[in-house]
Amino acid sequence: MRRRVMCPNEAREREGLSPRAGGDEFSQAWKQTVEIKKQPEGKE
Repeated sequence: MRRRVMCPNEAREREGLSPRAGGDEFSQAWKQTVEIKKQPEGKE
């Protein structure tokens, strides 16, 4: 799955596991962003 050769549900099927919701789509981690919020000074 790391190489994105098969979707998660295909891998689960090979392992004898039931499919999961959204498992027929590939992760698009390169499109995800992380938002970092800074605390106002003096508040921790």
